[in-house]
Amino acid sequence: MTYRPVPLAVASSQSDAIAFNSQRLINVYTETSQYGGKSPFVLLGAPALKPWGTVGDGPHRGDIVMAEVLYQVSGGSLYRVSNAGAPTLLGSIIDGAGYVSMATAGTQIAIATSSRNGFIYDSSTGILQQITDADFFGGTSVTALDGYFIWSSGGDTPTRFQISALLNGLSYDALDFASAESTATELIRVFLVGTQVLMMKPDRMEVWYDSGNADFPFARLNSTIIPKGLAAKFSPALLDNTVFWLGIDDEAGGGPVVYRAVGFQPEVISTHAVAKALAVVTDLDAVRGVSYIANNHAFYGIILPNGNSWWFDVSTGEWHERSTYGLPRWLGTTMCAAYGKTLIGSYVDGAVYEFGLDSDLDAGTLPLVADFTLPTFGQDPSLKRCARLRLDMETGGATATGQGSAPVVTLNISDDRGATYSSDMTASVGLQGEYGVGVEWRQMGQFRSRVHRFRLSDPIKRAFMALWADIV
Repeated sequence: MTYRPVPLAVASSQSDAIAFNSQRLINVYTETSQYGGKSPFVLLGAPALKPWGTVGDGPHRGDIVMAEVLYQVSGGSLYRVSNAGAPTLLGSIIDGAGYVSMATAGTQIAIATSSRNGFIYDSSTGILQQITDADFFGGTSVTALDGYFIWSSGGDTPTRFQISALLNGLSYDALDFASAESTATELIRVFLVGTQVLMMKPDRMEVWYDSGNADFPFARLNSTIIPKGLAAKFSPALLDNTVFWLGIDDEAGGGPVVYRAVGFQPEVISTHAVAKALAVVTDLDAVRGVSYIANNHAFYGIILPNGNSWWFDVSTGEWHERSTYGLPRWLGTTMCAAYGKTLIGSYVDGAVYEFGLDSDLDAGTLPLVADFTLPTFGQDPSLKRCARLRLDMETGGATATGQGSAPVVTLNISDDRGATYSSDMTASVGLQGEYGVGVEWRQMGQFRSRVHRFRLSDPIKRAFMALWADIV
């Protein structure tokens, strides 16, 4: 036998020219070996969505933690949610569609809706009410710093933002406003990063801070400008001590790209494959940016309304995709860290999930399908014959009974550079306790170049380390 290594995929980077680059990772991601290992990297299964609770009728529109308590907007209502997942209805939020922007200061939560209505919930009184102060300009987004709520105003004054009275989101002075005037474009989003507020516009961002001035406390930081703007209002998320967001890159043809701020400089982190997925989104305000940290991996996720979600791993700098079986998109739509968990709200109904082990069923009943397509194997045009194909993966973790008790991996091969694939070919992963089982396919035929695609849907641990081909 003459085994030759077949390179695994490291990212979702499939090109329009699949013959050039066929790599794709769905519900699996890369972990590199820091101190040496059996292989340079391993493909690990993305976590399943494990049922945690039900809050309202959904879909989930926003969430926030105040005083270590979770609050969620589901459908047209605001709920307080206990650490056991039990919801308490707090009141109604009109404009019952689309994402909301939320912020907290003192005992209050502020909520901005798509129609510029502002709401305040006060935990000290238990009352949720719409802002009715005649001096309130309306708000398209909200954040908070040092006890002040800060609202982007929109409407007839698109560059203006307004602040509330100190620790009172129901009280406003018509003179307590300023403008992000570096350009005449609309102030789309106010977003807090540490002790600074980003004033996010379509073409650039300004940085403001609390100067302590008695007349108006906020000032622009040394005329600082981030020279790239915001294209998707709900895409910003904090991670790795900085902000990630979706913007437009005029220097790259005007298409949507993903940025990460490095200091005050924007760095493009999206790839051609990510840009291709973003280009077909018709409503960028339906895109949601989220982030979480688990198992020493920090992920920024872009939840798309019409396809797989895309996830950037800060530790590797690589992207992968996530999908939900039987649905046109990933099931999650909001994400929040609360009660020591990462909690995910559903876009379908009021269900709330937490990230579970990758051996769990997705959403309690659905298979979590690990699906990965490798780069083309066989760069030279010589005719080759594969006597045996061996997938090196973690085995022995089959369940005792039921689904997963006799797990298999499905292989499809393409000998026309990814244009068409063979019918399913399965190989056993072994029974419970059968560690080190060889996952093999034999008599794999002749080829000049070949693309391999693998899928695993049984609820077992996913860890794929290497692929070997016996070429004769």
